[in-house]
Amino acid sequence: MRRELYDGGFGTVTRIDRRMQTPGRERWTVTRLRLIGVPSSAGAHAPGLEQGPEKLRAAGLASALAAAGVMAQDWGDLPASSFATTAAESGARNLPAVMEVVSRVALDAESLVLFGFHPAQLSAGQWRRYASRNLYGVPVTDITAGTAGRRATTALARLRGKDALVCHLDVDVIDYARFPLADCPRYHGGLSLSDTFDALQAAAGHPGLACLTLTEVNPDHDPTGELTSQLVSRWSAAVAAGIQC
Repeated sequence: MRRELYDGGFGTVTRIDRRMQTPGRERWTVTRLRLIGVPSSAGAHAPGLEQGPEKLRAAGLASALAAAGVMAQDWGDLPASSFATTAAESGARNLPAVMEVVSRVALDAESLVLFGFHPAQLSAGQWRRYASRNLYGVPVTDITAGTAGRRATTALARLRGKDALVCHLDVDVIDYARFPLADCPRYHGGLSLSDTFDALQAAAGHPGLACLTLTEVNPDHDPTGELTSQLVSRWSAAVAAGIQC
């Protein structure tokens, strides 16, 4: 059976086949990645994110995937949505535009594992919602250096029986002091590059992998393009290593 799913952020839409891996078990077989750009800074802290898809393409995202052995097809961008200063009474900035973008790319998510987030990023209200909805997470403060791949594999085992997995990588999870490309700086409070991509490889190797996203890249923080190129190279290698295992 063949199915097509799509994602949000600047991500990859993965065309997938099912094949029997062992009797009674099925696994997605990745045959092609479809790249869809979502050039939006509507809900960001400042402008810049809307340039992400263009810069990731210029850094060779499709060719990096091909070099790693993964076929990719570029499906272009959704309509751009830019930063604005308007805020709803709740304090949410540019809420109508944000909801419009979300409505274009949303997926039904049966389950969620939060991995590598910093506890300080959640407000008291967000922690209450986190607890009331029985969400499962592994904060960065609980991940010892060099263990992210193993910890991610353990966390993802909770989703082993799910039909499809969406892997969302927000580069804000990376320590900004080591890799200052994210939209929201967090110095000395994120994952290292090696841990980040070890965790990504674990997610890409999940038998239910259906979709990948790569988000929060702010090209304004990378005037030479060096960081974006490094991100593209390492992201592509980790994805390829995971789906080919």
